[in-house]
Amino acid sequence: MRFNAAIGLSLSDGLFSGTLTPDAIYQFNEDFGFRMRVNGTYNRLKKSYSSTILGASVISIFNPIYELQAAVEFEYSNVNQKFSDRAFQD
Repeated sequence: MRFNAAIGLSLSDGLFSGTLTPDAIYQFNEDFGFRMRVNGTYNRLKKSYSSTILGASVISIFNPIYELQAAVEFEYSNVNQKFSDRAFQD
């Protein structure tokens, strides 16, 4: 079993974006593997926009030969967005 995580952070004038994506990979043998991943992202643009993205995915991995990998992935994401009326008043 292998564990990984990715962290993303973006900052700009009035913008914040942060992402956290941990996952776990189970290798059944040299040819077959399975990965489970969850992810979360928060975005905010000052006085105008914010969003939250939460999701999960599962991936089945097949390596018939070392140089070739095939994968099938199912992913579900839930996106919530909020817009401010103040963004359009300037």
